[in-house]
Amino acid sequence: MTICLLGWLLMPAQAQVPRKSRTAAATAYLFVYFTGRDESVYFATSEDGYNYKALNNNQRIISPDSISSTGGVRDPHILRSHDGSKFFMVATDMNVAKNGWTANHGMVLMQSSDLLNWSSTRINIVTTYNQFHEVNRVWAPQTIYDPRVRKYMIYWSMRSGNGADKIYYAYANDSFTGLEAAPELLFANPAGGSCIDGDIILKDGVYHLFYKTEGDGNGIKQATSGSLTGPFKQEDRYLQQTKDPVEGSSVFKLNESDKYIMMYDVYTKGRYEFTESSNLVDFKLLGNKISMNFKPRHGTILPISGNELHRLQARWPRSGNPVLGGFFADPEILYAEKTGKYYLYPTSNGFKNWSGDRFRVFSSEDLINWTDGGEILSLPADVSWAKTNAWAPCIIEKKINGAYKYFYYFTAGKKIGVAVADDPLGPFRDSGKPLLDAHPEGIRHGQVIDPDVFTDPISGKSYLYWGNGYMAGAELNDDMVSLKPGSIKILTPDSTYNEGTYVIFRNGKYYFMWSENDTRSEDYRVRYAIADQPLGRLTVPANNLVIAKRPAAGIYGTGHHSVLQVPGKDEWYIVYHRFQYPDGIKMGTAAGFNREVCIDKLEFTADGSILPVIPTHEGIKPIAGFKPGPSPAQKSASSIKESKADVLNIITRVNDHWQAANPQHGRAFWDNAAYHTGNMEAFSVTKNEKWRQYSEAWAEHNQWKGARSDERSNWKYNYGETDDHVLFGDWQICFQTYADLYQLQPADHKIARAREVMEYQMGTGANDYWWWADGLYMVMPVMTKLYRITGNKTYLDKLYEYFSYANSIMYDREAKLYYRDAKYVYPTHKSVNGKKDFWARGDGWVFAGLAKVLKDLPESDSHRKEYIKKYREMAKALVKLQQPEGYWTRSMMDPQHAPGPETSGTAFFTYGLFWGINNGYLSKKAYLPAAVKAWNYLVNTALQPSGRIGYIQPIGEKAIPGQVVDANSTSNFGVGAFLLAASELTRFLDKQ
Repeated sequence: MTICLLGWLLMPAQAQVPRKSRTAAATAYLFVYFTGRDESVYFATSEDGYNYKALNNNQRIISPDSISSTGGVRDPHILRSHDGSKFFMVATDMNVAKNGWTANHGMVLMQSSDLLNWSSTRINIVTTYNQFHEVNRVWAPQTIYDPRVRKYMIYWSMRSGNGADKIYYAYANDSFTGLEAAPELLFANPAGGSCIDGDIILKDGVYHLFYKTEGDGNGIKQATSGSLTGPFKQEDRYLQQTKDPVEGSSVFKLNESDKYIMMYDVYTKGRYEFTESSNLVDFKLLGNKISMNFKPRHGTILPISGNELHRLQARWPRSGNPVLGGFFADPEILYAEKTGKYYLYPTSNGFKNWSGDRFRVFSSEDLINWTDGGEILSLPADVSWAKTNAWAPCIIEKKINGAYKYFYYFTAGKKIGVAVADDPLGPFRDSGKPLLDAHPEGIRHGQVIDPDVFTDPISGKSYLYWGNGYMAGAELNDDMVSLKPGSIKILTPDSTYNEGTYVIFRNGKYYFMWSENDTRSEDYRVRYAIADQPLGRLTVPANNLVIAKRPAAGIYGTGHHSVLQVPGKDEWYIVYHRFQYPDGIKMGTAAGFNREVCIDKLEFTADGSILPVIPTHEGIKPIAGFKPGPSPAQKSASSIKESKADVLNIITRVNDHWQAANPQHGRAFWDNAAYHTGNMEAFSVTKNEKWRQYSEAWAEHNQWKGARSDERSNWKYNYGETDDHVLFGDWQICFQTYADLYQLQPADHKIARAREVMEYQMGTGANDYWWWADGLYMVMPVMTKLYRITGNKTYLDKLYEYFSYANSIMYDREAKLYYRDAKYVYPTHKSVNGKKDFWARGDGWVFAGLAKVLKDLPESDSHRKEYIKKYREMAKALVKLQQPEGYWTRSMMDPQHAPGPETSGTAFFTYGLFWGINNGYLSKKAYLPAAVKAWNYLVNTALQPSGRIGYIQPIGEKAIPGQVVDANSTSNFGVGAFLLAASELTRFLDKQ
């Protein structure tokens, strides 16, 4: 039947803007329609004319029970009155199940002043007008205002006996409760065939009558006339943009645009198509630009005001579930840092035996309104090794050498492949071969399907999980398109496991989820287990149901899900598929091919257990409040966007995330100890006692020692990680934190080992203890901190002696920077482009170390001016090498040696710059822009939504060409450096 619309904006000029019109400007749209499952009136709304959401949880708005004679209404058409005071709606009085297609005698006339409350009248053409007693079809009425007679004309298609359907009209009476006179012929198909589903639009003084040919061709044509009542001249061409059968065309004009939309029902395919035109002659298919979370049949669209939109949605809230129009399953959700949008990657469903052969993507800014991004991968066209069974994709975003990459894992031909793109919308390029095409060793059952990709926020390593009847997992190589040899592990939790693994990390726990039972079963549902490692042993809680059917609401088959954490929040959502509502439960096994995607809230108890999710029709509210920040390059270099409270919140998010993920205390070696130097700074600005206790517990765990040997004759200071390397600075940095804890709560045992080691060292004749740049951060502050506690001036004398030696072997007097150690001095060592290779983290250690020394060094120290001079010269050299985005590349003078951002060096520089500004050693005017740019990089790129700090180069001693450093690259020492920088920033903000 028809999908017709005539909006008030389409009327003649004198009718569109009446002198006393009560109509506000149209900014939104109301779609009225019926559905194939229910002959009632439904409403949906849109803000842009392209993306529509059903109201009232996709339940009927107007029931036919009290308004129709047959028990059904179809083909609703809505019109605003010419003066804007009321609305008129007409519909076919028709119940196909009861009367079939040839006993339809009437229509229903409705009116409302507010779109919420409707009165109605029935008109039976056969009983009212004797001359039409043989009529057996009264279909698809519509209304239009006739300014010539100042009346509302109703027109519809009608058939007598076995003749052709023709379009008739009559004027409504003044109360819009009946017809003034018997119907008259408006238009008949010149070819003699039927014409139905008429829709009249006025443009530039010409009335355009769109209609469907019936029994003579199969599509949309139009006829035109200078008069509303004709005669109409047919334009003999089809206007639909498909070869499939269509019906129910409806045309409306976009708000504040010269564009018209013609939509029609592709009824044999169960979809709607929208086309666009400026002249009502040439129409272009809009395709993926259109989205609906419902399946309409024959309806119309009315432009409405913002107030009307809010009024409608207040009475009948917009439906959230399903979130996508059409049949889709196995949804994978992604938040893309690159775009600040959410993306859904589902299986295209609706194919018998899951025989789909291509994948699509949808995008959203609020998880409610989804835009179809089109086809991203076609097995027939893009994949050489499989041509059917395109199932269950997953995706991950990686930032590699400063550029975003998207790795898309998918099932095809019951094998698993991977494709790669530079954008979440593609295009994706298949790797050319399956990543997995055989069962894991020892597995003889099930299928190689359902991949899930997960990056561990603790280690930065990525993992792939898969299986059907078994759960397997393996570590991915850095290239993300191959598996680490020997890493495959069988993880099957228990007998409930069937398929659809999904892994998340929260508060130190790894949650493994899966689907139980067959997807064709109404009892398809999700369960979970917990592990301590990404490939660790799974512990299954006693009550581990995540989501299951809800028969009272008609919801069945809830499974094969993914999970989203809202960026920056402990707020979680589950995205899953269910049987198509409400008919899926009646379809038998075919329900497993006809599924729809939904989103509901996922919540946890205080102990970390997952609360069972209640699946809903309502869905969720739009995500509000989070907007991804601009890139550092877009940020102002002269102002800081965050308040002190904001920065303190960031410190809390980062440090709580790290400590929750690392509840076990490690050794006192440099990497852990560097984190604790940052933790103590964070404590100093927040007074968060649990953080002090965390460092004290670490110190107790290590017996307030570094390397633990007590045999002094074996003590060494070359590189080494054994207990004999007591004099090696990487085992002495822990003394910084022990000294800080002593100052808070003095107790001799806290610094006894530090004094023993350092005073023994100072008594030797050697001065070459600090032979690498890192050592200057590790130990210089130890010397000044112990001086402050003991007053022993030898600490300051030896500090200068050891520092002088370091300068003699690795300081470049021309560049005013430090090589990592003597073997990297130019020209013995060069970058890939033949330049001096100054490693950012190495110079970061030195620059931050100098700031810490100056903080504790007495004003009377005879070498203080030299330390200040070195510090200032480094600052001047460093800001010249900063990248526009705010970070420093790993090889600072040769950005192409190892391009892209790096956090640890940048964070140490940020700390050092803010410290110098705060304490009067650096000019605010000269250095604040660089400090702010660096902070903006740290907070907008390095800081991840979970609180993880990314882009930290792994442990090493140089910039390595080709080494991957991305958002998932994190380490303890880099987190410590971030905490140093953020803590010093809070002091700066205090001063402002």
